[in-house]
Amino acid sequence: MPKPIENTERISTFVTPEQLSELKIQAKSKGMTVSGFIRMLIIDGIDISMVSGNNPTGDSAKSVDELFAQLPGKLY
Repeated sequence: MPKPIENTERISTFVTPEQLSELKIQAKSKGMTVSGFIRMLIIDGIDISMVSGNNPTGDSAKSVDELFAQLPGKLY
């Protein structure tokens, strides 16, 4: 029996050529695709309450900025 599909929602984003190059390097070093690497960063780095309106501080933009500041390499 096939494994049920879990990730059914798709998003798009824009990055600079330099950011894409760095994402490719980071993903390859972990044996991952760029898409999988970005998904891992999101899952590991964002508490869903920050983007769902349940952030107790009410400052989701600041929280997301803080997350991006923690990204590896030259991504931010």
